[in-house]
Amino acid sequence: NPVCLKCGSFFVNDSLYCGYCEQVFLKPAIKLKTRQTENSKHIYLIDWIPNESETISQMVYKLKADQGVYAWKYYANEFAKQYFEEIKFNTFAAIVPLPGSKKSSKHSNFFALSLSKQTNIPVWDCLTYANSAEQQKLKSKKQRLSDKRHQVLKSDFVQFTNEEARLGPILFVDDILTTGQTFISSRQALKQEGSATILTLFYRQIQA
Repeated sequence: NPVCLKCGSFFVNDSLYCGYCEQVFLKPAIKLKTRQTENSKHIYLIDWIPNESETISQMVYKLKADQGVYAWKYYANEFAKQYFEEIKFNTFAAIVPLPGSKKSSKHSNFFALSLSKQTNIPVWDCLTYANSAEQQKLKSKKQRLSDKRHQVLKSDFVQFTNEEARLGPILFVDDILTTGQTFISSRQALKQEGSATILTLFYRQIQA
């Protein structure tokens, strides 16, 4: 049976926390944060620094291991409910989930579909890895940035045309952003050369 990630209570909400820990621990942690670069914006809710917060680490592992649909719906709702004006969802033509390291990894898809229901923006599930045998998460930062074999391609079953690209900007969605290499490759695959936005639940900071 599921228990609260913070206190171990059996009275667990969709957030993976009990009502008390949700208010005292989780709510203060899920404040909107933005990282801006020259041509991209990263919007996320939770900083994840491994070995610094055991509770947040357990939350990450729980979401990824169990593929908790209800939890992803909860956090998608937090984005849509609390930050609709800041993110300005109505400016996006589509939500595109980034591919997982394995074909069975559907975390970004859960997140994207939940956001779509909240915002009425269509989901275009049109990306896949060219080399799915290699797991991105097992690589070091240096390997991720230098390995040219790790490319993201358009999948054959969804035709992403120039006409669709002209409809408006795309909101990329993933569960965790670390180096941002998959985001960069995804933009290149869809020929999104201008300013781009990615929305994630977690931002994993690389420790030196």
